Amino acid sequence: MPNLLYVDHDLTRLGEIQHQLSEHFQLEVAFNGWEGFANSVMNKPDVVLLNLELPVMDGLELVRLVRTEPDCAHLILLGFSLKELPSEFAETAERLGLNQLVEYPFAQQLPAELFKMLPVATQD
Repeated sequence: MPNLLYVDHDLTRLGEIQHQLSEHFQLEVAFNGWEGFANSVMNKPDVVLLNLELPVMDGLELVRLVRTEPDCAHLILLGFSLKELPSEFAETAERLGLNQLVEYPFAQQLPAELFKMLPVATQD
């Protein structure tokens, strides 16, 4: 089962993501950007789904730091926001190494969309 690191400080959304993805992914959780970065580097999850508006270290800084780690180049980094982001923000996120912005609230097809991004060997 692939590993997914969910980085967010909101327990309600955590409950939503656990309900939606726990059958498909082994879930790990971090509650701020610094924890998300440390977990990404130490555990190298297959997918990191992160709120771009995090306490301690924001999502853009998390993405930037993860992408400086050679062992983390393969990680799929997906970001979301509760508010509409200006196009410059999205462009900066992409330039820093974010693979994709995901709409919130999460769609029911999120697990299927995530599986499409994974290498075939990871999907078992």
